[in-house]
Amino acid sequence: MTPAEASRLLDLPANATPDQVESRFLDLRHKLEDKIAKAPTPGLQAKYRESLADITVAFETFTLAADSSALPVLKREAGGGRPDSGVAATPSPGQAPDDSHLAPALVRKSGGKEFAVVALIAVAVLGAGGWWVMKTKAENAEKARVAAEAKAEAERVVAEAKVEAERKAAEEKRLAEEKRLAEEAEKLRLAAAEKAERERLDRHFTSLRSRMAELNVAYEAQMRLETVAERDLAELKSQERDLARDQKDGASPDRRRLAAQVRAQSHLVDWMRASLPAHSARIAKAKAEELVSARAADDATAAVDAYIAALDQLKSDIAAARSDLAVTGDLALSSNLEGTTWQLTDAFGVERSGATPATVEEVALGKATLVFRRAGWADLRMAIDHRRGTDGVFAARFPVGSLAITSTPTGVLVRHGERVLGETPLQLAPMPPGEIEVRLAHQGYKSQKLSGRIEDGRTLTLDAQLLAGQSFDAELIYERGLEDLPLISSPKARAMGAATYLGAAKDIPGVPHAFLARYFDLYLEAVRQIRDPLEKVTTVLYLLDNLAQVDFERSRTLAREALAAVPLVTEVSQRHTVVHSLEHLVIYPEEFAAAIAQCEHWFTTDEDWIYSATVAQLQKEAGLDSAAQRTAARAMGTGAAAEYRNQTVQEYLAKGAMARQLVPVRVALVRGDLPSAQAALARAGQALDFGQLFGLASGFMRLGDFDTPRRLARMAEGQYVSPAQTLHTIAMMAFFQGNTSLAEQWAASIADTPEAPQRSQLYRLFADQYLTKGKKAEAAAAMRKVTVFSDGESATDRLEAVTVLALLGETVRARQLLAAQPVAFTEAGVHRLGAAAVSFAALGDIASLQRALEVLRIHATSSLDWTYGNLVKTLTTAGKLAEAESYFRLIRDTASHGYLRGPLLAADAPDDNTLGAKIDALRPGGDRLALSGVALGRELERLKAARFSSSP
Repeated sequence: MTPAEASRLLDLPANATPDQVESRFLDLRHKLEDKIAKAPTPGLQAKYRESLADITVAFETFTLAADSSALPVLKREAGGGRPDSGVAATPSPGQAPDDSHLAPALVRKSGGKEFAVVALIAVAVLGAGGWWVMKTKAENAEKARVAAEAKAEAERVVAEAKVEAERKAAEEKRLAEEKRLAEEAEKLRLAAAEKAERERLDRHFTSLRSRMAELNVAYEAQMRLETVAERDLAELKSQERDLARDQKDGASPDRRRLAAQVRAQSHLVDWMRASLPAHSARIAKAKAEELVSARAADDATAAVDAYIAALDQLKSDIAAARSDLAVTGDLALSSNLEGTTWQLTDAFGVERSGATPATVEEVALGKATLVFRRAGWADLRMAIDHRRGTDGVFAARFPVGSLAITSTPTGVLVRHGERVLGETPLQLAPMPPGEIEVRLAHQGYKSQKLSGRIEDGRTLTLDAQLLAGQSFDAELIYERGLEDLPLISSPKARAMGAATYLGAAKDIPGVPHAFLARYFDLYLEAVRQIRDPLEKVTTVLYLLDNLAQVDFERSRTLAREALAAVPLVTEVSQRHTVVHSLEHLVIYPEEFAAAIAQCEHWFTTDEDWIYSATVAQLQKEAGLDSAAQRTAARAMGTGAAAEYRNQTVQEYLAKGAMARQLVPVRVALVRGDLPSAQAALARAGQALDFGQLFGLASGFMRLGDFDTPRRLARMAEGQYVSPAQTLHTIAMMAFFQGNTSLAEQWAASIADTPEAPQRSQLYRLFADQYLTKGKKAEAAAAMRKVTVFSDGESATDRLEAVTVLALLGETVRARQLLAAQPVAFTEAGVHRLGAAAVSFAALGDIASLQRALEVLRIHATSSLDWTYGNLVKTLTTAGKLAEAESYFRLIRDTASHGYLRGPLLAADAPDDNTLGAKIDALRPGGDRLALSGVALGRELERLKAARFSSSP
């Protein structure tokens, strides 16, 4: 590149100074480097690099041209060897100075002589000049040689100097170029480093800003939690108000939970309002934002890190505060005994239960009651304080001992309460410390009780020496019953058998509940197998009160089974029976109302108005007032002749209203809660329907209250019910409850009348019961007080008295009574023929007996089973067992008369030893079940006698 091209490329004049050239070059280079750095495409970057290379070459060209002009050079002489004008030539050594340049005025003029002289001189001079010329020539030649050598040497020196100068110039240029390149490289490096630093800082601040954006989002999210907490608090308070409005009956678990949640949420909101505005995270955020905005890299980085730490602390603080929102926590429950159950009532009042080991979730924080239970051990009750942050571990440690039982003979069955422990010799562990009583029973031996005290960590040893003989053992009887019942083919008979054992269990202590549960299961299974819906309904409902006294909730299942069968009864005559039995369901109000609702449209004919009135009464008792009014309206008649009918319907509605007030009383009695029953009765009205007296009086007496029944009797007195009738009822119930002395005391206070011989009828009943129990003296004493009889066409009290007198051996008086009211062996006299047949059997008048039975077989077949049953009972009492057996086989509905089988089989076993031997001799089945039932009956009588032995 030429200097002119370089000048043009750099846009500089040709005489530009080096400083100007370098300044221009650096300016252009900086611009091109910026363009290269910012070029968006590789092609554009390459173009800028070419331009950079061009100006670099132009700069170097300018620099070389400037360096060449500064080098020293030799000047040539002007033509003729003279130096250039203005410069004096220096003469060579030995050369005369040239005076030709002197002014002509200094030369003097002469004549011929002078010419000669001059010529001579000229010749001399010429000679001398020749010599001198020659000499001079030689000298000049020498000089020329020397000069040539000197020149050559000078030229060589100059050349060498020039070469050296050029070398030095080149070296300097190279060094300058290297320096320039190094400087440029350093500048480029510095520029690149500066650019890299800028880019690093840009990236760093971009990262910081991005991180700040993320942190700010997280920060704002945390700060918004205050608003969320306030909204949650408002919602909880609203829920609390709504629940308080809906539940006005006091604090429920839900209300307690909400109250706790409101308190916890309020604490959280208060903490947030106080802590968040001045939290270190807010300060760290502001500082970090300011330093990032100022691009103070190191300080900004440290501030962002501090912001992160402060935000983490904020999250931790809020999380810790929110953890206090938990109003529940988990509990871990364990026990040192397998089979341990627990029951927990937490601070909210929520009740839970289960078996150990267990993890109980969401238990209310605060004070709770924890009960551990293990069969055979006393409950472990703990008052715990369930607090936040604790491990919530609670362990039951039951005291444990052991028991060793031996006996003579060995192989004796050992029972303790509800448990069969095994056969002797017996080693039992673990066992609960405390007093223990076990019962040992073995066939052919009298049962024996052993007792002692088991201590924690020690073994109690008991030994029994059994004596030959028999004794009552309820557990053994109930255990055998579980073998006998499944062998009875008739479902109804199985159900009645199970019900008999269940009914006895409420009065016989020590019957294992595990056995009772199995009896309930057998009863329910048998009921479900009964196909006739009427039979199913009556089998359940007539026994429901007794069964509910044993297990209220299990009996509810039986009630629902009967309820399901009610709509399946379609015949009107059967519906009459069902309607009268449904009142037993009243102890289960929900099932009772459902059953009555199904009967609302059962009776549509005018002949069945009395049953419609009964349905209306039951509807009123169930609280179905609107339905009761509709049904009552259908039962009413029209016209003057319907006055009695309509009045009766209204009376039935009134009875239903009175009965409804007594439902809580009946439920409490069935549950065995005497105080609640007495309190509920006090809240009821002062009037009582006579139909309710029997069940209520019986319930109070069963619980040991014989005063309330007397008040009930007075409440039942009315226009159609005399004091004698009500007293008759409660006296009869007292007798059946075993309080015979009070029953006779009440009976003695009743006055007999020909129209209503209540007193005589009671004593005749007492005598009959005494005879059944083998108490002839008491029976005879009672019969002496039977003096008045009813003379109505259908009255049977005289005939029943004849039967008792005949069984007591007072045949003369018996025949006199029979003759005083002769029996008609016709269709018109069938109402008395059943009782008459039993009297004839007791007197041994077989002909009259067969004659009466023949009339019944023709005109009253439905009463035959009842007659046969009374014949079995009477002949069994008389000891005529073969005849009794023959009549028992004539009974068609043996399921309903199974109670007769046991006394018949036990008639020749008057004591426990004989009875036990007979039971042991029988195979499992119905007869053994019936005979065991007799054993239960005898035990019940002993218990009743012991209960009232001190009564006046």
